[in-house]
Amino acid sequence: MASEEENNDESAKGFSGFSSMVSVVDDINRSEEIQYFEPSKPIAPVLQTERQSTTTGSLASQKYRPNKIKLLFWVIIICAVIFLRWLIIASGIDSNRFTLPNYSAKSDVDSSFQQMDKTIEANKQSFKPIRPSEEKPPVGTNLNLTVTQISYCLAEDLRLSGAKQSLNNDIEPDVDLYNQMINDYNARCGYFHYRAGTLDAARLVIDRYREILESDGRARFTSRSSFSISSPANINTTIKAEDLINQMLENALIDGGFNKEFEIQQLKLEIERLPKPIKGKKKIAREFNENGLILLKVGDLNAAVTKFQEAYELDKSDTEIASNLGYAYLKQGNLDLAKETIVISLTLTPGRAVSWDNLAVVFGQRGDINKAIACFSNTYRFSKNRLRTHQFMKKINQSEEFIYLKQARNHVIDWAEKKYPELVGQDSIQLKQGLF
Repeated sequence: MASEEENNDESAKGFSGFSSMVSVVDDINRSEEIQYFEPSKPIAPVLQTERQSTTTGSLASQKYRPNKIKLLFWVIIICAVIFLRWLIIASGIDSNRFTLPNYSAKSDVDSSFQQMDKTIEANKQSFKPIRPSEEKPPVGTNLNLTVTQISYCLAEDLRLSGAKQSLNNDIEPDVDLYNQMINDYNARCGYFHYRAGTLDAARLVIDRYREILESDGRARFTSRSSFSISSPANINTTIKAEDLINQMLENALIDGGFNKEFEIQQLKLEIERLPKPIKGKKKIAREFNENGLILLKVGDLNAAVTKFQEAYELDKSDTEIASNLGYAYLKQGNLDLAKETIVISLTLTPGRAVSWDNLAVVFGQRGDINKAIACFSNTYRFSKNRLRTHQFMKKINQSEEFIYLKQARNHVIDWAEKKYPELVGQDSIQLKQGLF
């Protein structure tokens, strides 16, 4: 979907191949081959053998002379053993108690090895390789990138290659989106400097995840194209729903929609009346969604995105799954996909306050304060608990790092206290009770 913020340059449309549009990783010495260290052929170890004695005369020719002292010694030993044996029998001790365990039973040995095999197999299945960390580099050329930033460039190259495979040339908004991804990649990874050895080290690690990264890239468009667009009628419905969401946003741009309440609510009802995607495998989809939330909580964003994508493929009618996928994209720093997916969640449930809040964060991080304010006002408007929303806005803004997002949230906090004056008195009472 082509957004208002996207570049409409006609020359950038279409794709004639990654290499023709991009300097890509060629500009970061793509022609380099990874140097593998191959040790030379090991030298066979020298075996030292004991040499025979070269004493003169043969052993056969030497005469044997028994030693009387040794003979007497062995007689004493034998007598002692016989006496000890007699003592044991006389004391009534059963010598059979000291027999060694019998391991001749084949079943016992086999069961022991089978148990060992199961333990080894369980350990193998529980081991999961940790994907390398990525950090999106800043926009610019001739920058000195870190290992994690180089990892992002190499990984994004593979994701874009996968995205190209699933891209449908006939869907112009998708082509525009793909070109935006290419332009963003070139702006960050087109030309950069790196310390000797870091590029090869990063490439060696990233290459292990080639198939996974390409699959992540293909999912960027397979999830979009599969969003109930199997017929022109469904395409028109989706486009209409997104257009109505944009109208809700435009109405909220005027002082947060202070005097546009009726128009915004009517647009919401119109979206809710539109046909929705057919329900899929809800139970299984929710299981994938829960796994995605767990991964999101521990900070494994790439794995979380994959789980949410799988959940969305199973049930495209679930607005919570679509919203979570958009939020995961947002946390990943992929603002384009975040915006597209969050808008999809709003076409399913236009009154979902958390989706409007996430969309506001997207615009705020892009520096579009006005649209961020409009979205935040809809967060208040559709919130089922405005007091809790108001407290959340105040608390999170204390540690907000994005200056434009902080300004937008401060503005809408003042706006909300004017539009919903009951928040002011209740807010102070609740804060004294120690809610935060």
